[in-house]
Amino acid sequence: MHGWLYVADTEAYSCEYGSGKFYALCGFGGILSCGITHTAVVPLDLVKCRIQVDPGKYGGIVNGFRVTLREAGIRELGKGWAPTFFGYSMQGLGKFGFYEVFKHIYADILGEVCTIIRRTFAKLGILKNVCICTNGILFEI
Repeated sequence: MHGWLYVADTEAYSCEYGSGKFYALCGFGGILSCGITHTAVVPLDLVKCRIQVDPGKYGGIVNGFRVTLREAGIRELGKGWAPTFFGYSMQGLGKFGFYEVFKHIYADILGEVCTIIRRTFAKLGILKNVCICTNGILFEI
C-alpha cells in the first residue's frame, strides 16, 4: 500500500469550490481533455474523409493509411492538428470552466429552486446512463 492509495483520503483540498483557482483548474481540465483527445484522432479523421471522397483509391481504413503514407508521408497524417487542437480546447474551456462559473452564478441567483432543479436533472442523468448501458447490453445479446 503506497501513498497513491491515500490521495483521496486526505482532508486537505487543492482548492476551494467556487474560488478562482477552482474555475481555472476546471477550465484547464477541459482544455486538456477536449484538445488532446480530439487532436489524437486527427489522422483517423483525415483518412476517413479521404475514403469518403475517393473510396476506390483509399478503400478501407488500413489501406487508406497505407496509401496516405506512401503518397505523402507521415507528416500528412497530422494535417489539420492545430485548428483541431485549439478549437476543441476552447470548446473544453467552455464546457468545463464556464459551465462551473455559470452554475455557481445561477445557483446564487435562483437559490433553492436551482438546487431542486439540479437534483432532478442529476436523477434524470443517472436514468439516462442506465438506459444507454441497458440498451447496449440488449443489442449484444
